[in-house]
Amino acid sequence: MDQKDIIDLLIKLFSSFVLLGGFIFSIRRFKEEQKINREAEEKRRREEAKTKFWERQFSLYQTACEASAIIATQPKDSNEYAEANKMFWKLYWGSLVMAEGKEVASAMVVFGLGIPGDDKQQLQRLSWALANACRLELSQRWRVDLQELVPKS
Repeated sequence: MDQKDIIDLLIKLFSSFVLLGGFIFSIRRFKEEQKINREAEEKRRREEAKTKFWERQFSLYQTACEASAIIATQPKDSNEYAEANKMFWKLYWGSLVMAEGKEVASAMVVFGLGIPGDDKQQLQRLSWALANACRLELSQRWRVDLQELVPKS
């Protein structure tokens, strides 16, 4: 083997190593991009799930507030009162439990304890407290500045 053959062999080996290095680099870069894309997709799915949960929570809170307002303002012998009372207890023992925070849970309990009485003013105050608890929890969850409500007289 003369010097020219050795140089030719070294050039081929060097070219092969450069090609192999580029191939290995490309594979590593591809895997890194896949990981980044996978993490971005997981984050997007988590955000989408949170959004759906928050929308459902808002809907449940809204229904609970509407039911409590009807119970607090309508005569006990009205159909509207009966439907609202049924809905309140359905939420109390059912789907709201999965979405409510501590403040809303507490306000629901206190309102529920007040239902058997006939004091509409007390029920109205408790209904307002429930609505305010819902508002404050949503404010914290959504990071939106919804200030505490001023009680109605």
